[in-house]
This record gives sequence, C-alpha cells and structure tokens, in this order.
Amino acid sequence: MKYTINDKIEFDSKELAKGTVLESDGNNHRFLYKEKLYNIKVLNYDQENKEYKLVVDGYTLKVKQSNELDQLIHQLGFNKPPVKSLKEVNAPMPGLVKDILIEVGSEIKEGDNLFVLEAMKMENIIKSSGVGIISELKVMKGEKVEKGQILAKL
Repeated sequence: MKYTINDKIEFDSKELAKGTVLESDGNNHRFLYKEKLYNIKVLNYDQENKEYKLVVDGYTLKVKQSNELDQLIHQLGFNKPPVKSLKEVNAPMPGLVKDILIEVGSEIKEGDNLFVLEAMKMENIIKSSGVGIISELKVMKGEKVEKGQILAKL
C-alpha cells in the first residue's frame, strides 16, 4: 500500500514497515524510522477518503492511503471530474459587444474570459463554462446581440 503526504511525498507500506513503533498510547506514537525518532499524533482519520491528519514533530500533515486499485483508478483518470465540451457560446442577456477576448483557433477552458457585453450601462464579462477550440466568431465588436444569440462556435 502507498501513502501520500500533502500530495508530494509518497512512500510504500513496505518501506514504512522498516520502522518501529517504540511507544503507542492511543493516538500518540513514538516511531523510529531510518535511525530517526518521530513523535506522531493522529488528529483524525477520514475513512471515506482514506486520509489521516497527523502531527509529526510539530508539523501537521495529511496522509492519504492508497492501494493498488486506488492507484489504477488514478492512472486511468477515473477520479477526475468530467470535462464539459462546448459547441457554442450564447449571449446570456441582450446587450452590446464591447470587446472580444478570443479569436478563431483559441483554445479555451472553463472560466476563461471570452467576451465583454454591455447591458444597462454595465460591462459583463462572459466566461467559458467548458472547454473547446473557437472555430467561428458569430459577432463583431460594437454589434448588438439578443439573449441566447450565438456569439461563437467551437
């Protein structure tokens, strides 16, 4: 089994087995590992996420436990949220296109700024709600648009 500390340090349970627990008092442990003594306190354990919160020699750490199945799921990318692919960007309100922040061929991702629309004397930034590559711009700067009008195709 592998353990990951703060998403950076990984160690194997076989490696950890080389260490020795010298004293154990509930959630407090004295641990000898590679000729160095560590004071470890278990603050809590999240069983659903297989995550420990520890204090090791005064430093608070999160340790995530993972077995072979967890590692395979991570390698295959099944633990990542699905990516929303866009086909078009529509105007959320009627207004005037004040600025176009993209061009044909631009690769966009969720949250990217795409257009600036002026509606009721307020400028509104239209952001991407997914990913894609701009294939066609359907409006020009200074053009009036209606709610739901296609601004760009992906």
